This record gives sequence, C-alpha cells and structure tokens, in this order.
Amino acid sequence: GGALTTPLLFNGDNGDRPLSGLINVGGNFFGTTYTGGSTKTLTYTGSGTFFELSPQGNGTYTLNTLINTGQNPSSLSYADGHFYVSLPNNQIGVISTDGLGNYSLSSLSLPVLPSSYVVDPSGNIFGIATSFLPPQFAGVSDLFFECVRNPDGTYTTNYLLGYTSTNSFHLQNLGHLVDVDGVIYGMGELVPPGGGNSTAIVFALPSVPEPASLLLLAIPLAVCFGRKRR
Repeated sequence: GGALTTPLLFNGDNGDRPLSGLINVGGNFFGTTYTGGSTKTLTYTGSGTFFELSPQGNGTYTLNTLINTGQNPSSLSYADGHFYVSLPNNQIGVISTDGLGNYSLSSLSLPVLPSSYVVDPSGNIFGIATSFLPPQFAGVSDLFFECVRNPDGTYTTNYLLGYTSTNSFHLQNLGHLVDVDGVIYGMGELVPPGGGNSTAIVFALPSVPEPASLLLLAIPLAVCFGRKRR
C-alpha cells in the first residue's frame, strides 16, 4: 500500500481538535476545528476555526483560515451553497460566502437542542432532539423537527413527530442523519419503556404533512434492522 502522508498538521495557532469531517467543494477541502485559532492564548485553548485546504498539484497543500469562529464548532455539512456547523447553546451556524473569498458566520438559534440533524439540498434543516425540549413538550422524549429556510435567509421551525418515553421507546446515541429523496435515515439505539436492554437500529423517517399540532405516535419509526444490545 501507499505511504501515509499528512497534508496538514494542526499546531493550535492554526486550529486544534478537528471534530468535523472534511467536505470537498470545487476540489478544495473545508473543515472546522473545535479549539485553537487566533483566539488561542497561553491560558485559553481558543474557540475554533473554519478553514480551507487547497491542493497545489505537487503534493503540497495550502491552508487558509477563513473564519476564527469564536464559537467552538463541532460538525460540518454543506448544502445550497452554504456550510452548516453545530455550535453551543442550541445553535447551528450558517457560513455564507460572497463569492469573492470572503466568508461570514451567522447563528441560527433553535428552540430545541438537536441530537443529530441533516441539511437537505434546499438548505432546510431536519433533526431529532432527545433532550432539553421546550416546556410545551413535557412528557415527550424524542422530537423530530424541521427548520425551513425562507427566501430572506431566516428559518421557520415546524415540529413533525414526537413520542413519549412512558409508553414507547426512547432514542439514544444517535449517529449522523442522511436525507434520501425526502426520507431521513439514521442509526441509534431504542430503549424500551422503563429502561432495560437497548436495541441498535437503522431507522427511516418518511416525510409527513406538517401537522397543526405535535403528533404523539407510539413508534414513528420504520425499523429497517435491529439487534438487541445487552
């Protein structure tokens, strides 16, 4: 096999703790670091970066720190010409560019803390929240929601599906979600009512008409595969 190469070494000043994966856009790689960057000091680890890594054609790469985020980003996705990052305090960051190499970060404050989310090609955000739900959802353990991107760049939140842990299963340890033709797929574990052995599953959440109020369903999941974990 080929030898391992390291196109980029993080040293703290240019970023540290790269918790997100790389995304290839136009032949260049984009990523985030959770700490490091220009906010790093002798006593502070820094609050992260959004960077671009460009191959030069001779085996070397050029690092360009596009934003010193100041907000500790922990994931990265790309859709509709924008990058999306997870931020603390129930926020998703939307990174936009003016097409001239200048990037800016704006924060979308969500009424829920997403355990996992995915952005569709139109920039709409779909996610599942399993904790810190709004007060109106007392008794609901898992909530499937969408944030619809409006023409002016703002978002409208709709709550699609939810169910209670008292009479149904509860999701935990969610992996990344995937959007395929309007159906959201993911992996996680189901915990039965009252606790007990969890079941590892792959699940699908088909698109549904937006309800006027939250639908409390027993199991709003199409379980494709399951294996009990003891």
